[in-house]
Parts: sequence; C-alpha cells; structure tokens
Amino acid sequence: MTDEVFTFTDDAGLDWAVVDYTGMRDTREPVLLGHPSAEGRAFIPVDRAGPVMIYSLRRVSYRDTERRVLLDQLRFARPVADLRNDREPSPEH
Repeated sequence: MTDEVFTFTDDAGLDWAVVDYTGMRDTREPVLLGHPSAEGRAFIPVDRAGPVMIYSLRRVSYRDTERRVLLDQLRFARPVADLRNDREPSPEH
C-alpha cells in the first residue's frame, strides 16, 4: 500500500481523506483505494475535528473515486461510534 493520501472536497467545502480497508470491526487493515477486497471506506475529516465516517462496501458497491460516487457514499456513511452499536442489544435493555 502507498503512503499517499487521497482527499476530496464535499459540497459544503469540507475536505475529507479517503481510506479503503478490510475488516469491519476491531481489525481494520488499509488496502489500496478501490481494491476489490475492500469492505469499507473511511472518510476522515482533514484539518478539523469531527467524526470519522464509515461507508460499508458491498459486492455491488462502486469502489470508484469519482467525486459524485464519493459524495453519495459520504451521504450514507455512519460515524464510527455507530458501528459499535450495531451488535444485538444486551438482555438488560
């Protein structure tokens, strides 16, 4: 994998770094951007505080880096904190 960081600017003028990875929970490993083995795409805020947004790539998901594709994926991405709440609720709840 290369150390180069791919960034893009959304419609609000915010810059995001984009990283594809395998593993959806505790063991995320970066892969080349657009690689077919990628299971998720992280949108990381550049030069500001804010949540990392995660988009789950599916078999039919576009792994392209065209701006329109990235904007759509960012629109449906969830904050990383939400991924921890995807598990089944505990019996106490």
